[in-house]
Amino acid sequence: FLFNNAGLSAGYSSFNSTKSEWDLALGVNLNGVINGISAFVPSMIAQNTPCYVVNTSSVAGLVGANAMVDTGVPYVVAKTAVTSLTECLAVELRAKK
Repeated sequence: FLFNNAGLSAGYSSFNSTKSEWDLALGVNLNGVINGISAFVPSMIAQNTPCYVVNTSSVAGLVGANAMVDTGVPYVVAKTAVTSLTECLAVELRAKK
């Protein structure tokens, strides 16, 4: 069982957020999840047992632009990517059954 949970708001707008703010928001919120998946899922699959992965995203990952006022665009973009990544991973893992 893998549980990925991280959240950090950095930056604000699409055009005023600095590269460092984008890197920070994407690094923690998206790359942290990618790192967890990369570190644990291959060995989980190799054990040939059920593989359970829970990635905590945010409602911002579902409502997108409607959430950016409170959390900032880099955060919303990262959480939307986590939601999509989770859906893709679920398809991949179902194919391994």
